[in-house]
Amino acid sequence: MNTTGNFHELGPASNLNDVAQMDEKHFPHPWKPLDWKELDFSKHLLYSWSGEKLEAFALFGLVPGDGTAHLYKIQIDPALQGKGVSLPFWSAILENLRQKNVKNIYLEVESSNDRAIGFYKKVGFSCLRRVKGYYSNGSDGLMLQITL
Repeated sequence: MNTTGNFHELGPASNLNDVAQMDEKHFPHPWKPLDWKELDFSKHLLYSWSGEKLEAFALFGLVPGDGTAHLYKIQIDPALQGKGVSLPFWSAILENLRQKNVKNIYLEVESSNDRAIGFYKKVGFSCLRRVKGYYSNGSDGLMLQITL
């Protein structure tokens, strides 16, 4: 079990190459490299978990004025999934978000992504609704939310 990674909140001076590469390699809808370079850290929070290399990242958008964060992306290196990274990473994220007075998190997830949905439900998310044809490939999306 790998629970010894280091949690980091990344900022404007951070080198985002590893995050961009992990996103490109493993995320179903990766951002373009320019999107990462132009990330506005006054409106976004980017977290990483790393040991010898980047093991996970999560990107949130902040909804101005209401204590809500939108989880845009979360990625655990596929080689480390099921090896004890996700829960300590998620716990560190929640602690950091609470310190920033975030009260709610919401996200969208493809309805066929059973592994992600299982994780989100395990950590306390509930389903708000299903949106038919939400994704560009025509698949449905589930809208999930958690109150901290």
